[in-house]
This record gives sequence, structure tokens and C-alpha cells, in this order.
Amino acid sequence: MERGAGAVAKVVASESTQKQPAERENDPRRSFADLVPLLMERGAETVTKVVASRTGGLIVLNALTMLYASNGTVIKGAEEAAGGPLPFCLGRFAIAALALSPLLPAGLANPTVRRCGVEMGLWAALAYLSQAFALITTGAGRVAFIGTFTMIEVPLVAGLLGARIPPLVWAATASAVVGVLLLEANSEASTLVGDGLALVSAVAFGLLMLRSEHFAKTVPPTASLDLISLQIFTVACCAAVGTAITSLLDLQSASTALAAIAGAPATAVATVTSLTLPAAIAAPGPDLALPPPAALPPDALAGFATQVKELITAASPADALTRLASLTGSWPWLQMAYTGVVSTALCLWLEIVALRHVAASEVAMVYTLEPLYSALLASLVLQEEWTIAGYMGAALIFGGSAAVQLGHTDNDKIEVN
Repeated sequence: MERGAGAVAKVVASESTQKQPAERENDPRRSFADLVPLLMERGAETVTKVVASRTGGLIVLNALTMLYASNGTVIKGAEEAAGGPLPFCLGRFAIAALALSPLLPAGLANPTVRRCGVEMGLWAALAYLSQAFALITTGAGRVAFIGTFTMIEVPLVAGLLGARIPPLVWAATASAVVGVLLLEANSEASTLVGDGLALVSAVAFGLLMLRSEHFAKTVPPTASLDLISLQIFTVACCAAVGTAITSLLDLQSASTALAAIAGAPATAVATVTSLTLPAAIAAPGPDLALPPPAALPPDALAGFATQVKELITAASPADALTRLASLTGSWPWLQMAYTGVVSTALCLWLEIVALRHVAASEVAMVYTLEPLYSALLASLVLQEEWTIAGYMGAALIFGGSAAVQLGHTDNDKIEVN
């Protein structure tokens, strides 16, 4: 009898834990924290159903390209306020990881999602962190131009893997590269190391796009948000490690050494060997006198933790608002939140959704519009003026991207093992 009663109890327990999503949402015993993942998954399912064709995917990709393009305008001056590109990158991905944290347990519990998410996160970390280090010694415009290598790399690698790349894509790629050169390339100061890191970033972004196309078909659509939560969490961890290392090594001295290596390798090697950094500053070479970014204050994270603790334990709503204003006043938290949640996490997830219907080589061509949208936003918001070369470059970029999107190419889908 006891064994039979135990079996009945197990069946009842099993039935109670296998309720339908609607029943689980309406269960009054569930807490708000339990409902958040369900609501996010429901929203993801709705978007996935809406984006169910190549046309829908292209519309989504163009929309998120505009969001990507807004980064340059939003973070104008924010990176300096945060202590440099790397600390800003850390804050950006930490906030994004926090926003997606309700989905992290489900992603970790699924072996396929866990493997794919961590790999995507490592590629993304290499891309974003290399870009952050490149911006220390190389101008943003030059980094953007070097980043166009991604649009060459994606169809090239896809072709080597067996995909048929139409001649239209190659012609549009060449047009877009020339267009970005006219729009972004200028006489900004740069270093060999900075340019090399920008190239590493471009290569990593290309490989991330190709792997994302593969994982978009490997992971079920219902688990796409879990996949992105793991990817963002991985990038945040890598950014934390990178920030900690550069803080310990003194980022200012590292920036000076990088500039010296690019200007006079022999002198720089002798300088680094003898640990006499002042001599490296005087090393002969091209004019690379870039102001080194401010190192991350050693007590910044400790102070932030204290402020957060005081915010959580505030005695009243008015006190909480006062402490929140104090918390957001020193660091560019709003810019970090926007670039982390909206123009990073949301965009990466929409990209996964679109890659189920659009080939990676076509996605790369849509992304060629990012410098154009960025320049348009800078012109509208920051009152930056365009040159004749800029207008010509914009026409080439728009023409190349539009030709691919409206050409209805039938690229083979790429399977990258």
C-alpha cells in the first residue's frame, strides 16, 4: 500500500511540474522572478514566428544595423568617463548579462546551448576586446575602415566551405569597401599594433557571424535567448579578466610601450627589457603622441559595490532615488545600459533569429550600412559635416547593399562544423 501511495504521489508531482506554459504563468504561487524567463521566452517565440522568411530577416537586419550604428554617437565621450574603452566594455556587457541572467540557468542546463553559447561568447569576446584595445592607439574611423575586412572574409570563408557566392555579392562587397574608405578613412593617427588589433577584431567578427549562422540552425528557436544569455555572460567574464589584468599592469604604461613598439621596434625592445619606460617615450619614430587613457581607478569597483549596497538597503523610495542619482552620476551607466542591452544583447539575438533565413554573406552586406547610418546619426546629433568624398562613399555603400538585398540571391546555406 505504501509503495502504491508513493507511486501515486510521484505521478501527481510529475503532473504538477509539467504544466503548460499558460498554466504556469497563471499559477499564483509563482514569484515574479519565476515569471520573467517565461515572459521573455513567450516574446522570443512571437518574434521568431513573425520573422519567418528572408524578407522578414532582411527587415530585422536593417533595423538592428541602425541600432549598431547608434553606438558611436551614444558612447561619444562615455568611454573616457568610464576610464577607457575596456572598462566601458566591461560595464556594457556586465549590464547586458545582468538583464539576461534569468535565462542563464536554462542555458547552462542544456548541453548543446551551453557549448554553442560559450563558443560564440569567446569569438565575441575576442572581437570586442581586440576592438577596445585597438581604440587605445588607433582612431575610431580607421578602426571602422579596417573592420570592413569582415565583409570580405565572410563570403570568402563561406565559399571555401562550399557555399555558392554569386558574382553580385563580390561586386557589392568591392563597392562597399571603397565606399567605407571614402566615408571613414582619414589622417587619424594610428599604430601598427592598433591596426593589427583592429584586423584581429574584424576577423573575429566574421568568424562569429559564420558560427552564429551554424548555431542558429543547431539550437531550437525556443532556446535562442538562452543561447544569447550564455554568449553575453561569457563576454562579460572575459572583459572582467581583461580589465583586471590591464589595471594590474598599469594601462598607461602599456599604451606608451605599444606606441614605442610601433614607432621604433629595436629601441622599444631594449626599453622594455631594461624597464625604463621614460626612454621609450623619447624613442624616435612617427608622431604617435596620443593621450593615454586614464587607468581604471583602483577603488572604482569597491566604491560601486558600496553604492549598490546602500541603494538596496535604502530606507525609503526617496532615499533610493537619491542614491540612484549618486550612483549614475560618476559613470556613464545609461550609455552602458543602452549599448549593452539594446544595441548588443537585443541585436545579437535578432541576428540569430534572422540567420535562420538569411545567409551570412548577405548579412555581412547588410552590415556594410552601419558606417553610413553612423555617419548620418553623427551629422544629425553631433552636427558633423560631410565631405564630397563622404557622399560618394555613402552612395557606393548603399548601392552595394541594396543590390544584394533586392537581388534575391539564392546562396547555399553554410554548415560549419
